[in-house]
Amino acid sequence: MRVIFIGAGEAFDEHTPNTSLLTLPDSYDADAVLLDCGFTAAAAFFRHAPPKLHADGLAAIYLTHLHGDHFLGLPWLLHRLGEDGRTKHLDILGPADTREVIPAASEIAYPGSFARLPFPVGFVEVSPSHDITLDRWRFRFAPSLHGQPNLAVRLERDDKILCYSGDGAPGPQSASLAHNADLLVQDSYFLEKDKDPDGASGHGSAEGSIELARKSGSRRLALVHIARCVRHGRREELMRLAESVKDVQVLIPQPGCVLTL
Repeated sequence: MRVIFIGAGEAFDEHTPNTSLLTLPDSYDADAVLLDCGFTAAAAFFRHAPPKLHADGLAAIYLTHLHGDHFLGLPWLLHRLGEDGRTKHLDILGPADTREVIPAASEIAYPGSFARLPFPVGFVEVSPSHDITLDRWRFRFAPSLHGQPNLAVRLERDDKILCYSGDGAPGPQSASLAHNADLLVQDSYFLEKDKDPDGASGHGSAEGSIELARKSGSRRLALVHIARCVRHGRREELMRLAESVKDVQVLIPQPGCVLTL
């Protein structure tokens, strides 16, 4: 499995696109799954995704929740895929309202565009109680601690495991998804855990993410959705924290970063 970080930023970071991950098979540029697509991630997809994915190579999109920095890039992305010649069916997985929200957002952005897409779109409602298999991808879901219901995801393919938090501090259920993950990608909005020890703000911390990686046996940890005041204003402290961890490889990915699991 390959993972391309389309974006790694929080909602309002003008320098770093919204957190979005592209997962692909190890050996070819097709059958890919995009995890989240916020308002600044759609254009970044076309900067960082392999060219073969610009039309029919994307198999599915998963939306962890319906905050704008996780889904409002879809009207842009769907329209562009159509312009680039996509004809293949596309599955969009997400919470219960996804089926209504995505066409409505597309109608506001580009009236009539969703109905005119030259490819069929299917909507798949997800829940913590049901695993989903699409082709050779297996999805498991669990709620995190966030202001709006957010489902973290464990994505498996060919014995490789990616766990992605979406937004939110880890709760008991979402933490269980990270067990023995090859890569844990975790909301790390704050630097210190004591800024929000109970996750009441709806976001995690770098220190809390490192703690989760250790407890879960994750091999690598990527810190994402970092507050812009931390990413840009306290970068040296953030780097020192990451470099001080010796038992887990801690990464602070930049857009375009590619990892092979």
